[in-house]
Amino acid sequence: MPFVDYESLEEAYLDGNMKENVEALKALDLFHCLLAATPESAAKTKEGIEGLPADFLKWIEICDGGVLFSTDIFCVESYNAEFDLDFDSYDYYNNAEFREEWQLPDNWFIFAKSVGSDLFFFDLSKKDGKVYSWYDSEINGEWDTFEDWLIAETDAAIEGAMQGNTKPLGIKLLYLGDDK
Repeated sequence: MPFVDYESLEEAYLDGNMKENVEALKALDLFHCLLAATPESAAKTKEGIEGLPADFLKWIEICDGGVLFSTDIFCVESYNAEFDLDFDSYDYYNNAEFREEWQLPDNWFIFAKSVGSDLFFFDLSKKDGKVYSWYDSEINGEWDTFEDWLIAETDAAIEGAMQGNTKPLGIKLLYLGDDK
């Protein structure tokens, strides 16, 4: 099954805040649908892109996007045959037509989109490794690293789950059934 491999995540993040974040992702497994990466998907994501932050490159070696609570992290392929589901892809959001339509700079590498339509990206011209959020023609958020952004997304989901606002994903219930 192409869900993200928690053992690989645990091996990659042995300590610090990301270790705790991996534990939280594992505990909230029914609330997200993160897909396992392959060497091919990681290579295709990096193809032709200079300056992606090291923490993002580490992540895509293990995870090829998917649904992270209320945010779609983009995948290499827009269709997953095993699940018979469409996912948002890097190609769709990082092509000339999309950039022109939304008047986005060429130096932004967009890697995720929230339910509220915020776009999350790296400004590759800055080479600062920061994640930026863009909505309604302006930058409206900033995180120092991809890992900081990922932790913030997970923390928001924990809060949403505690308030009853975050619900289990049907795809996880369908594929994992009573095993969870």
